[in-house]
Amino acid sequence: MCLDNSSVSSSKIFNSCSRKLDNNQVVLKLFFSIGKCVQYLRSKGHPATHITLVKYIDTGINYYGYIFKYI
Repeated sequence: MCLDNSSVSSSKIFNSCSRKLDNNQVVLKLFFSIGKCVQYLRSKGHPATHITLVKYIDTGINYYGYIFKYI
């Protein structure tokens, strides 16, 4: 599990992002905000906004191979 460098407080909602790789391994990343998830996706070259990400979190549909969940 990879954590970003944000400070942690008990009032924050955590978001996880997982992606299944070709060799059937799942990579799990943990973010401390939706904004951090958006930044991560953009750094990988994917278009992303808060609105889009919330839609995919709520529906459970994968987005460019990523699955997002609130934890």
